[in-house]
Amino acid sequence: MGSEIGNRQSAIGNRPEGCPLCSATARRRLVTKRGCDVVRCLACRLVYVWPQPSREEIEALYSTGDYHAALNDAERRSYFARRLRQIEALVGGASAPRAPRGRLLDVGCSKGHFLELAQASGWEVVGVELNRRAVEEARARGLDVRQGDLTDSALDDESFDVVTLFDVLEHTVAPRATLAACHRLLKPGGLLVVTTPDIGGLVPRATYGLFACTMGAWEHPTPPGHLVQFSRRTLRQALAAEGFAILRERSEHIPLAYSVGKLENSVMDVLAGRHRERQTADGRRQRGDGRRQSCLRQAPRYGVRGLSWFVLGLVGAVARATGWGDSLFVAARRL
Repeated sequence: MGSEIGNRQSAIGNRPEGCPLCSATARRRLVTKRGCDVVRCLACRLVYVWPQPSREEIEALYSTGDYHAALNDAERRSYFARRLRQIEALVGGASAPRAPRGRLLDVGCSKGHFLELAQASGWEVVGVELNRRAVEEARARGLDVRQGDLTDSALDDESFDVVTLFDVLEHTVAPRATLAACHRLLKPGGLLVVTTPDIGGLVPRATYGLFACTMGAWEHPTPPGHLVQFSRRTLRQALAAEGFAILRERSEHIPLAYSVGKLENSVMDVLAGRHRERQTADGRRQRGDGRRQSCLRQAPRYGVRGLSWFVLGLVGAVARATGWGDSLFVAARRL
């Protein structure tokens, strides 16, 4: 499972010194990817990137103009429509469109597609987003979106009925601080909805054993964007520690084509030696041999792609049949 990393402390600015969940400093390296060590806390079992990037590095990553450009707007709207139905079913009570439902905060709201849908359904909506261009685009459509980090927001305590974290928590340096901010902003009994990849799912577990332990390639962690990787166990711990009671927890599945692409790229990076190269905020590598990459992108890549489809297709079918997915949907009440 890799080599154990001792009680090393970070001397860089405001980076956390230990596990983002329990603060323990004993950890075991699982894999190196994009120049980052992905480790597991030996105390609480959280998987995270070590050392954690500074706040300035995080803001630089999500402030690049093209970070949100790859998102397919139509697909996101369809996805968010489904999420809104789930939330309204949990909140309960039928309501006509645009009838008052309550106040909803979407953290990491990007261009505000979910906010638009919720607003049309009768919610009073507010968003928080780091990317300045995304904020400007959302505001141009009349949405109330605040630029910055949730933990620094000037929003009023106990002022929201619902807070959503759609694929956001895994991007945070301090997930417990983010959950604490959500607790502060929610009214007593308010609803928190979290979606996040599940490192304990069947696909991540199988591909870790098949590829990470043998050659150091693993598709599930995605540094430097994903900084923490939760399982059901560790997400439950984090929510309980910050005063939430889980109402509903469901295993979901990351699209197969997406996972195949990540696995293919991860294997190719290892073959080319690029897994140890730190990726910059604009998505470029710090160094690399163009001739070597060009050679590896031809026949070997097709072989890796075929292997990735075969393995993930087989494991994914079992995961779907057993309900052991690689993503989590969790709804929790503020106590």
